Amino acid sequence: MPLIDAYIPSDSTPDFHAVDTISLGELYEEHWINFDDPSWHWNSYDDEQYNRVNQKIIDHYYTREIGVLPPLAWKREFLRKMNEIMPKYIPFYKAFDDGSTLLQSSDSYGKNRSVYSDFPATQIAPDTQDYASNANDYQFETISNGDMMSKIKELRSYDDLDYMIVKEMDTMFSCFISVNINA
Repeated sequence: MPLIDAYIPSDSTPDFHAVDTISLGELYEEHWINFDDPSWHWNSYDDEQYNRVNQKIIDHYYTREIGVLPPLAWKREFLRKMNEIMPKYIPFYKAFDDGSTLLQSSDSYGKNRSVYSDFPATQIAPDTQDYASNANDYQFETISNGDMMSKIKELRSYDDLDYMIVKEMDTMFSCFISVNINA
């Protein structure tokens, strides 16, 4: 007869609890962080970008400890930081929505008019008061894509806009990572 009962392992449960302070995962799992609550809203480009970036921040920093205590002070600092950095990113989101691509190196648009007049008193457009016997309007757009190989090299160092924001939020979290041993 053995003196000690055989060890039977239990189902593992994810542990995201911080050793010294509070991890972002703890706040999120306890529903303390609720990005649907208007008090959590920061200056975003649109709702889709707001939800996507919030989820990326949660995913990226889930096990990291918040860098400011108490949590309400951290929330204030989080919102302050997001509102400070977003004005530089919003124009880039708008440019991508307007059709800019990473491969595009230039886009020029032009308009010109050639006017010919055999009889100076002939009016061709009553609204603009143009007098001529003949006029031609030309519009053009020239889009240039860069060299594919150089663009591929540039893309190696490229972070998407959402990830640039996530990286800037690094200062909101403690850089001290420790291991918790349940004893």
